[in-house]
Amino acid sequence: MALEQDEVGPRLAGVFDLGCTGILDVHEDLFRLSLVDEALLDAVIKAYHRLTGHAWMLDRNRIAIYYRAFLFYLMVDQTDERVALLKTLLRRHLEYGQNHRRDD
Repeated sequence: MALEQDEVGPRLAGVFDLGCTGILDVHEDLFRLSLVDEALLDAVIKAYHRLTGHAWMLDRNRIAIYYRAFLFYLMVDQTDERVALLKTLLRRHLEYGQNHRRDD
C-alpha cells in the first residue's frame, strides 16, 4: 500500500499489485513493439543502447524469437480470419528481417 500523510493523518493513496511481477529477460519486454512497427523496435533498441550504456547489447534475433512464439500462441484456437491476420504479421516480420539484416 502507498500511504500519504495529510493534516488528518496517514491515508491510503494507492495500492501496488505485484502479483505478476518477476525478473525476466529484458528481450521479452521489447518484442511487442514489433506488433506496432519493426522500425520502431529498431529505434528503441538503438536508444536503449545509447541511453543505458550497458556493456552488453540487446539481441534483435532473441527479441524476434519471443515475437514469433507470441504470434504462434495467438494462432491457437482462432478463426481462419484471425489466423490469416496473424500469418500476415508473421510474414511482414520475416520480410523485414530479410530486408534489414544487421551484423550487430
